[in-house]
Amino acid sequence: MSWVNEKERLEKYAKTFDKSIVLKVKDAWPFKVWNWITQNKKDTVSTTFGNRIYSPALSSAKGLEGIIPHEARHVKQYRWFGFMIHPLMGIPLFNLLYALFLFPVGLAIFRVLMELDAETYRLQKLAEVKKIQTKSAGKELDRFVKILAGKAYIYPMKESWIQFFADKFKKKFN
Repeated sequence: MSWVNEKERLEKYAKTFDKSIVLKVKDAWPFKVWNWITQNKKDTVSTTFGNRIYSPALSSAKGLEGIIPHEARHVKQYRWFGFMIHPLMGIPLFNLLYALFLFPVGLAIFRVLMELDAETYRLQKLAEVKKIQTKSAGKELDRFVKILAGKAYIYPMKESWIQFFADKFKKKFN
């Protein structure tokens, strides 16, 4: 069942991370262009822009609930780059750094670090509510490294380099 049917509940949950979060259906033309560029035929990925979390309408409520902590961390990152005022204030600087090394492919250190931070945060939150065991969180982060190193993120850098940084983040699970 689509998350849209449970939007109110999910948005209330998201606001436990940041009061400014707004959930939106990911159906605008920029997302369609991005999917065309990345040759993503089946869009299943949520995207954060400022304080807005965009998710495909076909995503399940359970699936979105599991990814909200990751996306909420991106909202927090936008807030950091907005001088702690509001996530929307961080859009110019965050997006500049996130996309700065988009091309050439392979040098996107900022994007890798922000994604690893967000995924580590998600796994920590899941461990807190006992949905995963802390020791399996490291394996989940390794799984995410493979996704991060792929075309969904436009090959930001070699997988072995991303794994090097991920191993640093794993120390948060000990």
